[in-house]
Amino acid sequence: MKEILNFNIKKLNWLNILYINIFLIILVSILSLFYSNLYLEKFPDFIDSDNQIILKKLKFDYGELLHNLYYNGEYKQVKFDTLFYLLRLPLLPIYNYFLLKISLNFYFFFIFKNVIIFFLLNLCILFFLNKFDLKIKHYIIFLFIFFYNPYNLHVLLIIDFADSLNAFLISMFFLMMIINSKKSILIGGLIIFCLYLSKSFLFLLCLCYPIFNLIFNLIFKQNKFTYFKFTILFSAALLATLSWGIFGKVNSNYFPFGSNLSSYNSYALTSMLNKNFKNYYPERSVDLLLDKEIFNKKKFENEKEFYDYFNTKNKIYLRQNFKEYINDFKIKIHFIFFSLVKDGGQIDNNKELRLSNLFNKPILIISIIISLYLFYKEKDKLSFQYLTIVFLYLVPLIIGWATTKHLVPIFLISKIYLFLIYVKKNKNSISF
Repeated sequence: MKEILNFNIKKLNWLNILYINIFLIILVSILSLFYSNLYLEKFPDFIDSDNQIILKKLKFDYGELLHNLYYNGEYKQVKFDTLFYLLRLPLLPIYNYFLLKISLNFYFFFIFKNVIIFFLLNLCILFFLNKFDLKIKHYIIFLFIFFYNPYNLHVLLIIDFADSLNAFLISMFFLMMIINSKKSILIGGLIIFCLYLSKSFLFLLCLCYPIFNLIFNLIFKQNKFTYFKFTILFSAALLATLSWGIFGKVNSNYFPFGSNLSSYNSYALTSMLNKNFKNYYPERSVDLLLDKEIFNKKKFENEKEFYDYFNTKNKIYLRQNFKEYINDFKIKIHFIFFSLVKDGGQIDNNKELRLSNLFNKPILIISIIISLYLFYKEKDKLSFQYLTIVFLYLVPLIIGWATTKHLVPIFLISKIYLFLIYVKKNKNSISF
């Protein structure tokens, strides 16, 4: 057994790698099948009598969008009697669309959605281990990081959240940036493109990471692929910006960028820009603060008018209550780093402990403390990569708000970071 655990990844032949991937595919398939049955127990009306997905039953405003995309080839939906093209960013809908075009069977969709993305993650992990001359035991620990925590695994396996794909993409991006080869940088560029088109708060990470990395490399003379890396990553972010921007300009008569990447964002933010926010967050869902009665009195011609109306209301609130808004930062920061209770509930006084947080948030705090120390003392490259991603990821969530599912990508890379620091300390020949 010891000999197997210490076997070098570089010495694996193509047949060994095939067996590893088959093992992972079987594991993910079994977990997905088990989880899909739990999902159906909670949402039995999600499928028809033939186990075919009823697309309009998809959650989080993806249902009608995917129904129109699948049956009519149109990326649009109606909500609050308003036609939206930019309500949901396209990564998750398009990923799901191509799978659904193969089959509407619920079990096929659930299993293959997970098999594909886990397979891509596995390739990135093997690429990373091969690059740094690591062993089978390191591979097993990598897998353990992704599978051991029930809540994290729930987010990874679920079909409803864009955060599911982001958890994989952020982890893969972190590994590719550590490798820092031409191939890994090109993969990183593709990931940046996908991240930009997944969730609107990630625009800051996608556009600013290449700039931060360039500045670090120039100041500390880390010159390997400096300009190539900046060019590829920033070009990928720019291409994503133009792609979604042109789509928005053609269909909705405005160029979406920043906070208006989704035309729904201004309305969603009214729940946070609300004097009752501190009385609800984090235990109760802030969606309960959304004013739905307004749509009985107010109608909108288009989604730009919809966005502008609520954006104006938000600006008025900020002018009148800016001090209170800043004070709410304390609640958000406390939730991100220290709160162990379940969030987003529908009832009062929900103080139920989320046990998974006991294995997530302490590790996040420890990782940040260690990375700050190592960056300050040694200008450590690995710590810089970690801190940059964490900082650019969390800032928009503090300005807005976070739920636990938003934090899973950061929980995962924090564990990867600590593990790599341990490996680095015990193998002096490695330079991450």
